[in-house]
Amino acid sequence: MKEKYIKNSILLFVCLLITKFIGAVYKIPLSNILGTNGIGIYQMIYYVYSLFLVFITGAIPTFVAQRISYYRAKNENAEISKLIKCAYIFAITLGIFFTIAIILLSKVFSNLQGISDAYLGYVIVGTSITFSAVSSVAKGYFFGYEYMLPSAISGIVEQCAKLVLGLTFASIFTKYNTNFAVFGAFFGGFVSEFVAFVFMLIFFIKKKQTQKVKVHFASIKKFGVNLMPLVATNIVVPFSNFLDSFLVVNLLNYHFENKISTSLFGIATGMIAPIVNFPVLLCGTICTAILPSLSYKIANNENISKNCNNILFFVFLIFVPCAFGLMALSENIINIFFPSIEQQFHNVSIFYLKIASVSIIWQTLLQITNSILYGFGKFRLTLTSEIIGITLKIITLILLILFTNLNILSLALAINVGYFSSLIICLCYAKKYVQLNNSLKKLSFCLLSSIIMFLIVGICNFYIIINPMLKLVILLIIGVLAYFTLCFVFNVITFGEIKNALKNIKLGNKNWKEQNFCV
Repeated sequence: MKEKYIKNSILLFVCLLITKFIGAVYKIPLSNILGTNGIGIYQMIYYVYSLFLVFITGAIPTFVAQRISYYRAKNENAEISKLIKCAYIFAITLGIFFTIAIILLSKVFSNLQGISDAYLGYVIVGTSITFSAVSSVAKGYFFGYEYMLPSAISGIVEQCAKLVLGLTFASIFTKYNTNFAVFGAFFGGFVSEFVAFVFMLIFFIKKKQTQKVKVHFASIKKFGVNLMPLVATNIVVPFSNFLDSFLVVNLLNYHFENKISTSLFGIATGMIAPIVNFPVLLCGTICTAILPSLSYKIANNENISKNCNNILFFVFLIFVPCAFGLMALSENIINIFFPSIEQQFHNVSIFYLKIASVSIIWQTLLQITNSILYGFGKFRLTLTSEIIGITLKIITLILLILFTNLNILSLALAINVGYFSSLIICLCYAKKYVQLNNSLKKLSFCLLSSIIMFLIVGICNFYIIINPMLKLVILLIIGVLAYFTLCFVFNVITFGEIKNALKNIKLGNKNWKEQNFCV
């Protein structure tokens, strides 16, 4: 438990915990302000926007961090400088291009989705892409030096600004109509992204050390070509969501009128998805933090099997009970946090959350497995697995909606099919590069502890009759205590392991001031 990735990831993990918590909290009042139909429109626009955003920002931080870690190991500072300059030119150019494209296509997208009056939402989200692109380069730069503080703080600043401004503008504009309320929410997000952009730019300028290097068009082109496999890998899921924003509502229209279909889509993607994605995003934080360390070790020909087994076990230990906990508390969560859900959608919302919670297991394990493959530079392998998974998801989604009465539940089931398929393929690939030999006995007892915890929480939920919010807190405490007690009883973890972990944890890389930050 003394591995460097644990020491370097703790600060980022804690700050991202705060960031994602604020992000999840933001969606709850926003959903209640916009209503099920409004949050459906919001998500349809956001999924299209996120496709363009991830095309630029999703791959750059990971790629830049991985290459900087490699060049640091080889002591090639001039290459780091060239890399950063190429990254900035590439990000700014592509960001401006996508901004113009989204604005020009705003009415086309909104018409195809059946929300023609909401095109102004596309105009404002398109404007923010360039700022996010520039910020992503700075994040990758600091990640490469295993210095997590700037990204962590900027994330908190952005989410706090978005929470205040997004809800404020949505509330102000809701008195006009739903489309204006959606525009107000996106405008608050635009301002918050600009604030985060300024923060990252100031931090980057302050910490960098200037090193003059010439960058030619060929170098920028090479950067883009080398980035594409990772871009393709990162864009698969947003592309799937992009298709969902057009497919799901139009397929549901075979069974319902458009307003009901949009409301169901909004419940699934705008209300329930942020809750399910919360633990998934936290796991993504771990992946971001461990990648530079893994890449550095691989560049120095070190064996990383122990690192990989430790982190896979940690993910299984923490996130499997999260999935079972959400399943056990689905009705409580829906009743407390989403009172705006109409009665006709109440039961389907609860069942959707139960089914979608299972995907937490597949998604978190897949993220870690992908990070291992990224460390070896095997971007095409992860791309292949994700394409297969997304294809199976889309096929499952179409068949279930058209030929069953599951309506929006089809989306939750299809998501599970897609992620599970990708995970199996990636695990098979990963075993070729590292020796994955986690104890099957420990993993089995970890799963058993989660199942017993699920039953205990379910029984207590039935018999405890008090204030709903207080009841939820008590059930959470009962679940956590029950799970970790069972883990100790089954010897899944020991007090000695926890003591050693806490003893060796440091908040980030404390030697960052001595780092040679080269640009």
